[in-house]
Amino acid sequence: MFSCDSGYTLSDNEPLECEPNFQWSRPLPSCEALCGGYIQGSTGTILSPGFPDFYPNNLNCTWVIETSHGKGVMFIFHTFHLESPHDHLLITENGSFSQPLKRLTGSTLPSPLSAGLHGNFTAQIRFISDFSVSYQGFNITFSDYDLEPCDDPGVPTFSTRKGLQFGVGDALTFSCFPGYRLEGPARVTCLGGRRRVWSSPLPRCVGRWSCAFILLG
Repeated sequence: MFSCDSGYTLSDNEPLECEPNFQWSRPLPSCEALCGGYIQGSTGTILSPGFPDFYPNNLNCTWVIETSHGKGVMFIFHTFHLESPHDHLLITENGSFSQPLKRLTGSTLPSPLSAGLHGNFTAQIRFISDFSVSYQGFNITFSDYDLEPCDDPGVPTFSTRKGLQFGVGDALTFSCFPGYRLEGPARVTCLGGRRRVWSSPLPRCVGRWSCAFILLG
């Protein structure tokens, strides 16, 4: 059985067998850096297609990186050489490449970049190359990290709260004591982004008052 270094995919998973004629049953498989893919895990490597050789022309490759609940993604660049400005790398954390978190091109090694801050625990990379010049491309590793949690919002008066976690994506639910009614949302969620906030202000519990009127004749 064969396996590849991180960032490469084995071209053929079938085992090789030595046949009676003393020949192997099939050619040796190869390890290839593919154009895009779905990656799930706490660490990994993303390589431009063909790396360490020059990448092909006319590429449009998208990688989706998914981490676990409450985690962001940190990218570290080890090799970076693209034709500027035509070939470029887009990084986003909300699935939109029209307004990416970062657009990278050229041969300057980018600084580490954090993504996945918006509570969906994913980040996306898209690589575009044109029809002409190509270079070595990129070698990027990623690892997850704990997102900063929201502050403890407390418990409204005359209510109970369910939920003990305040991380991005965690939710709290509230209910009132008997004799009180809830005003506002019963559930709030810790939102991601550059600033941690709850999805709405906390609700409040107000008394249910009934009035009786006596008419005197």
